Amino acid sequence: LKGFLQPGGRWVDFNDSTYSKEINISVYTAEQLGVKLNDQLIIFFMQDGGEAPRTRKLKIAGLYKTGIDEYDKLVAIGDMRLIQRLNDWDANQIGGYEMFLKNYDEMDVVSESITADLPVGLKSSTIKELYPSIFDWLSMQNYTIVIVLAIMVAIAILNLVTCLLILVLERTRMIGILKAVGGENFTIQKVFLYQGAIITFFGLFFGNIFGLLICWLQMKFGFIKLPEDAYFMSEAAVNIVWWQVGAVNIATFIICFVVLLIPTVIIRRIQPVRAIQFR
Repeated sequence: LKGFLQPGGRWVDFNDSTYSKEINISVYTAEQLGVKLNDQLIIFFMQDGGEAPRTRKLKIAGLYKTGIDEYDKLVAIGDMRLIQRLNDWDANQIGGYEMFLKNYDEMDVVSESITADLPVGLKSSTIKELYPSIFDWLSMQNYTIVIVLAIMVAIAILNLVTCLLILVLERTRMIGILKAVGGENFTIQKVFLYQGAIITFFGLFFGNIFGLLICWLQMKFGFIKLPEDAYFMSEAAVNIVWWQVGAVNIATFIICFVVLLIPTVIIRRIQPVRAIQFR
């Protein structure tokens, strides 16, 4: 939470007395309530059984902003001992525990295991169950990434095929002469495949330099901003995973090289006599 605290504020001071009379709320909540830092906030605690709500006056020690609506609209940070006192709980009673796992993939298995060991009336919930909209959005982004990559590769292939076709057609007469002096189809094809591979390599090389530079600048300065209510973040998040960069480059090069075999088939159909006369 350290990076979410707004300038001028601080987190709740959990002193050793009965309970802290401070609270942290989000910037969104402060704007909705028309309050600011260090203001006194009257909190109403609803009671079961139709009892009148209890009130406490707490000082706003700091404001936070995560950019995630599900947190900013619902979460306030205060002293747990105040809740225990209002509910007549002892020091060992709480409303719930939060567990953080090192391996995200084990979340569902661990949750089911905990639920099986809990008494009736208690249950374990994963963060996916508590905030499904965030994970639905992340899942949608994964599909978007695949679609964008597919479109980019398709455009690259189309450009390369077009470029190689132009090279072949511009050198039709040269191909005819090479065939007339005994050049084999495969040997001539290799020349054009080599040219296509060079174009592909330099295209990937300079594309990587430009793309990684943009990613580094975004990580450093965050100049690409996003509307938080739609994307759950204020700026585009970038994380360079080098093995993924390498895998995409290798896969793109292989796919483009294989596709380059298609226009070189034209070389086999070129007849030396007609090609030499070609203008």
